[in-house]
Amino acid sequence: MPENEATLSELIGSILRGSIGTVRSNKVAAAFAAVALAGTTLIAFNSQYDERPRYSQAALPEINELFRIFIADCGTKSL
Repeated sequence: MPENEATLSELIGSILRGSIGTVRSNKVAAAFAAVALAGTTLIAFNSQYDERPRYSQAALPEINELFRIFIADCGTKSL
């Protein structure tokens, strides 16, 4: 391997060093990003919103009908 090619560990190390340097130089932005990440994660995991009843009423009947048509069509064609 030529000397000027980087290894995967060097690439990962470089990315980590760059990320750490960015966080150090942008402390306020990094803090806001951390708070936003924590807040949206808490909201996502604690949300009681459930889309399944609406999905069962809106999408499943159409999917079932299309599946029925597909199966009926497959039965009439010979391979």
